Amino acid sequence: MVQIAVFDPDEAYWKSLGAVNMTDEKFTYKMQWNGEQNFMLTNGCGEVRYKADAAIKEPEPEKIVPTRVGPAENILYVAIAAIILYGAYVLFFRKSEN
Repeated sequence: MVQIAVFDPDEAYWKSLGAVNMTDEKFTYKMQWNGEQNFMLTNGCGEVRYKADAAIKEPEPEKIVPTRVGPAENILYVAIAAIILYGAYVLFFRKSEN
């Protein structure tokens, strides 16, 4: 078992994060402040101190992707345009039979 603690600079003491088995080979930690993170790993043989410098990433705003028009809508738009153009042709350019 390994005891894991992080040094809290605001309160100036080692805050225990928990204990993990050596066989797990990983530990998940959610950062609580920006800047230097000082960890202390302690087992039966002694302790190891580890420093990590990191910054909390701000979540990126979601990008709104415009929806694309599907093939059915495209056919509908082409049909409406064709009807309008044919109507304009009949009204303005077609010669009357009388």
